[in-house]
Amino acid sequence: MSSLILRGSSIAWKASVLAGATAWAVRGAVADTLFFTNEADWVAATTNRELFQTTAANVGLADEVDAPAQNNVDVGSNLTFQAVNTGLPWSFRVATLQAGARFTFSDNEEGAGYPPYLGFEEALSVGDIDDYEDDDFEVVILDGPNLHGVAMDIGENDPLIADGGVYVYDPAAQLIGYSSIVPARSNAFAFLGIVSDAAIGRVVIDEDTGGDDVSVRHFRFARHRTADPAVTAWAPLAGGQARLEWPSASDWRYDVEACADLVGEFAPFATNLPATPPVNGLTNILGPGRAFFRVRARAEP
Repeated sequence: MSSLILRGSSIAWKASVLAGATAWAVRGAVADTLFFTNEADWVAATTNRELFQTTAANVGLADEVDAPAQNNVDVGSNLTFQAVNTGLPWSFRVATLQAGARFTFSDNEEGAGYPPYLGFEEALSVGDIDDYEDDDFEVVILDGPNLHGVAMDIGENDPLIADGGVYVYDPAAQLIGYSSIVPARSNAFAFLGIVSDAAIGRVVIDEDTGGDDVSVRHFRFARHRTADPAVTAWAPLAGGQARLEWPSASDWRYDVEACADLVGEFAPFATNLPATPPVNGLTNILGPGRAFFRVRARAEP
């Protein structure tokens, strides 16, 4: 996975910095929030996942839709999916944000008997292809247990036109993450995945006001993010050495990072350590003065 980690008090950055990255993170005062364009990486960072595919039958489960959707049919500007109808642990809403804009299911500009355009298959076209060029929309979690991962496919987003970005809020409406990049592919779908330390309550996609048209489909939800293991044992040894231990599992690699205090940056201390389940350990020589350690876990490639 190509990744880039950004630190600091600000949660905004320039899109050009992220060229080529498939995952990036915002580390702010409120929470760590990560963004993914590769679904496998998002899956590795989450657990307890649920998939809601936007098939015609499933779109028909929305409170506002009377029957299963057909191609090129207007299904309204708000779609509310109750947990009792979907079988998911959460109820959620998908809504357009430009006044008057509505969703069209499997848009083709022709009619129910025609196949959808590329990038609109089993998707909700925001504001229809021909109308409402500011194709902003939101996904809101209405009830259920806290969740820490949300993902979706974004269709027909022109990669040559800059977007407003992705905004992530907690259930109390506090901003916990922002990405200036909205994943983009012409005539196809791009994956957008989000993972946060804080519970996610709302995701807003601020699309551009230009001429491209955007769709969204196949929502994924994850109750938990993959946690980095806690150091469970610390033993000072003779000769300036110390030993760390932490729980480990097969198919994972571990990186140990250290810093002299909790104000500065952590730096690599020992990297790419293979798992030795059920416990990993590291013995090494320490320099003079105090040190703080943390362990990062990542799935085997």
